[in-house]
Amino acid sequence: HISILFSDIRSFNSISEQISPSQITELLHDYFTPVTRIIIDHHGTHDKFIGDAVMCFWNAPVDVPDHQGHAIRAALEMLAGLRDLNKGFKEKFGIEIAVGIGLHSGLCRVGNMGSDDIFDYTIIGDNVNLASRLESLTKFYGVELIISQDMAPGLTDALVVQELDRVRVKGKDTPVSIFTVFSPDAGTRPALEAEINAHDQALAHYKAGA
Repeated sequence: HISILFSDIRSFNSISEQISPSQITELLHDYFTPVTRIIIDHHGTHDKFIGDAVMCFWNAPVDVPDHQGHAIRAALEMLAGLRDLNKGFKEKFGIEIAVGIGLHSGLCRVGNMGSDDIFDYTIIGDNVNLASRLESLTKFYGVELIISQDMAPGLTDALVVQELDRVRVKGKDTPVSIFTVFSPDAGTRPALEAEINAHDQALAHYKAGA
């Protein structure tokens, strides 16, 4: 049972048209370096880079207590760090980047996968696909982070949670409740909670078909 994170830079093809290949390489290096350090600091296992995407997981190869919590905190730290990174990207490349992150937790097959000659230590299974689908949904729902209901054990009172919807993602028959998460400071928390309460009332009408 592991927690899975997929993160992807939005509109990367468009970014690639605006700057040179050398600059793309430099930008990805400057972005991936702090991201991977955050993953490691939160006891995650980096799986692979997939172009401009990052895939990682928690609770393998060693047990990680509260792996859902570590994954959520890592995702929020990645998003917070991106704001500072974008200041440098704007100065150096004339652009800023946005990312989407999907988080899900469930049973997977973990181990060395591949051929007799080349293999990776990685994860496979339906739950891996779901985490990837959740990352893709961030664009549709206009949020930076989407977590599934199975990440609930990692939520704490310090976080503010907003339910987004209940969806049936491509390739799955069972609907999944999805949420986004915030880590506000004391000054902004009351206004954010009031906004989310209003959203929850509207969502209740939506579910009721009212």
